Amino acid sequence: MYKSLHWLFLLIVVFVSCNDDQVDANRNIKVLGHGGSGFPAIQNPYPPNSKAAISQALLLQGADGVEFDIQLNKSGEVVIYHDERLETATDGRGTIFNNELKDLQSCSLKNANDPAKKFPLYFLKEFLSDYDDLSSKGFTPVISLNIHPQYDVQDQQNYCDSFSVNLLKCVEPYAENYFIIIECPDRNLLKALVRDNKPGSGIHLFYTENSTPDNLDFATSNHLEGMVSNYLKEDQKSSEDAKSRGLIYVLYGLKIRTDISKSFELHPDMVQTDNIPLTVEIRDK
Repeated sequence: MYKSLHWLFLLIVVFVSCNDDQVDANRNIKVLGHGGSGFPAIQNPYPPNSKAAISQALLLQGADGVEFDIQLNKSGEVVIYHDERLETATDGRGTIFNNELKDLQSCSLKNANDPAKKFPLYFLKEFLSDYDDLSSKGFTPVISLNIHPQYDVQDQQNYCDSFSVNLLKCVEPYAENYFIIIECPDRNLLKALVRDNKPGSGIHLFYTENSTPDNLDFATSNHLEGMVSNYLKEDQKSSEDAKSRGLIYVLYGLKIRTDISKSFELHPDMVQTDNIPLTVEIRDK
C-alpha cells in the first residue's frame, strides 16, 4: 500500500510540474488582436482595421500588439484595409489600388452595430504616429502588417517593387517604437522586401503560410524571421520544425476557447486572436 501511495505521489508531482511548465510557457506568448480587437462581437463593437478597434486592443484590452491588413493605393500610400473591393466594407467604390488618396480619405467603414457612426479608413502613417509614444511609457507594441493579395493589378512585379519601397519608407522611422512584423504569403513580394530591407532596420519579415518543409525551406533560405500559420493546419511536428530552424512561430484562427487552448498546445511565440480578453485570461491563468 505504501508503495502504491509513493508512486501516486510521484505521478502527482510530475503532473503538477509539467502543468507548471506549460503555464510558464503560455505566459510568454504574445497576444495580438486580429484586425485590431477582432471581428465584431459583444467585446468588440468596432469595424475591423478601424482606429477604434486598434485603440481598444492596445489601450483597453491588454493586447501585446495588433495584426491588421494593409494595401497600397495608386499614389503609394499604405492603407489599413482587408477586402478586395471598397463596396463590401465601406461607402466607397472600386479597389484600394485604383483610388487616389483624397477619395480614400472620404471613405468610411461600415459598422453594423451603429450604422450612423462614421469610422474613416485608417492609414498606416497615421497609426504609427498615433501610438509612437507608447514605447516611452514602457510598452513596445508588436505590430504585424499583413499584406493582402494584389487586387486589380496588371503589372505584378512593379506592384511588388513599389509596395516594398513605399512600405519600408513608411515604417523605418518608427522601428524603434514598435516591434514591426511584415507578414506576406506572396514569395515575390517577400523577396522584394528582403532585397530592400536595410540590415539592422528592426523590421522583421515573416512568411504567411503553413509550416511545410518546402515553406520552411523558403523562409530560412531567404533569411525570413518567422512563420504565420492557421493553427488548424499545424501540428506538433510542424511547430517543432519551425522552431528548430530558429523561426518565430505565430498562429492565427483563434475565435473561441477551444481554438485558444488547442493553439497554445503547439507552443507558439505569438497568436492572433478575435477575442483578446479571453486569450489573455487563458494565457495568464
